[in-house]
Amino acid sequence: MSLDSAKRKLKLLGIFAHPHDCIHCLGTCGHHVRDGDAVTIAILTHGGSTHNEKLWREWMKSPEQREQAVMDETHEQYVADKKKEVETACGYFGVTDVRMLGYPDRPIRRTDEMVEEVADLIYAARPDILITQLPARLDSDRFFAEPEDHSTCARIVTEACTLVHHPKPGGARGYHRVARKYYIAPSMKYDEVSFFVDISDQYEKRIKAEMAFVSQGHTPEYARRRVERSYGNSGWYARTNLAEKFLTDDIVTVDRLPLTDHDLTLAKDTVYDEIERLGWTEQEETGTGADS
Repeated sequence: MSLDSAKRKLKLLGIFAHPHDCIHCLGTCGHHVRDGDAVTIAILTHGGSTHNEKLWREWMKSPEQREQAVMDETHEQYVADKKKEVETACGYFGVTDVRMLGYPDRPIRRTDEMVEEVADLIYAARPDILITQLPARLDSDRFFAEPEDHSTCARIVTEACTLVHHPKPGGARGYHRVARKYYIAPSMKYDEVSFFVDISDQYEKRIKAEMAFVSQGHTPEYARRRVERSYGNSGWYARTNLAEKFLTDDIVTVDRLPLTDHDLTLAKDTVYDEIERLGWTEQEETGTGADS
């Protein structure tokens, strides 16, 4: 049984700090697109000050060894590359509505204009589900008080939701309440998340999406290892091959006890069935993945 037993067509809106951040939910988004839901991805910044690994590498060299073409690349060229990369990655999952709001990053500095633009976006998109980043910076079991782009983005989104949830008399923007907010949780431990989404069927696409971010130095080999070690690790605890992790913003209330297809599969699996299912044999035997 699906948690969304009514099988309504839904609208999803994801709002993230940097172009690559949305990758942590693209497998899930791909499932929603497959089922006929509308998915919009919005990136708060232009990403122009994040993950410029090529430039970073050149600055680490002595002046006479630096590659001048990399040093001369303009900010506008790098931003254009980031936009193309995120559009390419999203496209693998059928997500074609990708919006770059274009604010500066590293650091993101919250402004009233930024909050209002995000509020306008939420009101125009009227999502049933909103996906964003954790409102506090979390790194495993360590908490950090200092602001950083991901948690700043989450706070801006939360503030914007408050504006849309509480319209002002005489205001141009009406009322829309998001039914559910979800937070991507790539750094959270398996027992700290609300649930996993099985994205085992998205294996090849997830690798290709990682490979799209050439500006971050992602090679085919690195992309494969990143997917298998990160989402494969989550999948191990979820007893599947690949999984994405999420936290919910509030308690989930249902009118009957939920039972998913995955629950039923696990209940009927023998140990041998599970070993075969988790063995990656299909990918290894057919040679699919990052190199195909």
